[in-house]
Amino acid sequence: MSEIFPQKIHLFRVSSEWYQVVADNYLVSGSQAINCFFTSKKDQLNNESLASDAEPGSLTLFSVDIDGCEYIVGGAFLLSHRNIMPERCWRNMGVRSGFKTFEDFINAVEKEGGNKDEALSCYILNSTFLFTHANMIKIPDEFSLHYESRTRLSFDINEPFARYIMKITLDRRSTQLKIGNAHQDWSGLYFLTSHSRSATYAATAFAQLLNLYNFRCAITGSEALPVLDVAHIRSLYDDSFNYPQNCIIMRNDMHRLFSAGYITANYKNDDKIVVEISKSKLSVLGDYAKYDGCLLSLPEDKSLWPSKENLEWHHEVRFENWLKQGEFSIADPKKHMHRLSKIC
Repeated sequence: MSEIFPQKIHLFRVSSEWYQVVADNYLVSGSQAINCFFTSKKDQLNNESLASDAEPGSLTLFSVDIDGCEYIVGGAFLLSHRNIMPERCWRNMGVRSGFKTFEDFINAVEKEGGNKDEALSCYILNSTFLFTHANMIKIPDEFSLHYESRTRLSFDINEPFARYIMKITLDRRSTQLKIGNAHQDWSGLYFLTSHSRSATYAATAFAQLLNLYNFRCAITGSEALPVLDVAHIRSLYDDSFNYPQNCIIMRNDMHRLFSAGYITANYKNDDKIVVEISKSKLSVLGDYAKYDGCLLSLPEDKSLWPSKENLEWHHEVRFENWLKQGEFSIADPKKHMHRLSKIC
């Protein structure tokens, strides 16, 4: 096991601004891939050898200065370390890089001594978790971390500080896990509102919709029943949203891409609805790119097709949502996750 489990944990000191943007999107959309980036100038200050310790799966924690004290406010698990040009970084990660707009992002890069023509040192992280205010962890005074001008530190997992902080962090994370979804992460308010009140009607709606769509995925044509889902266009707040004009039968992989904002659908005219794939993601979607522009296979009765209003909502709110700031605003890290504390 020791050969597989990462031997380092990382501590990233993040700005309250970065943290607020990430926290907003975490609250709304749940645990997703995010980006902590450093310019080459910051890399030199931080000690470039840290990149060589960036083992996939390493626990990475975020600390924020609150009233002169350092607090662990959450963390994630390292997917990879990559050098990425700023424009491509924004296309792929958007606000999940911790900034509301591309202009804010580039301004931050320049402030840290970089520029738009120089690759960034990016730490891509997944399975994010952020703590309620009550669960934030004040770094004990006896652990003098000596950040100085650096913004990240690494520790061997056998060091006293690493053992202490790993145990208390993972214990507190466990109180926020949601058993039943893929990685037992926080699912986000969109997911919770889409499922919390619909269980009693879900089976009936699924049967009716499958028949309307002739037991086929509207995009791929797949007839494999075990992989067919009802994809809701708008978030489902109660059973009244479980109606045909707000639902499309999709294969579960297409459903996940639809929910994640990688794909959407639009009326081409009154007789056609076409799939649109994010241009930012075409290069990474492989065979899925062939569905860009394809027609949806829809019920014979046009009155039961997805409504224009609902599809416009999906395009505005969900499509390419990593390029958009979350709907909620968390103004102060000392008060962050107040709503989440009532849900978890």
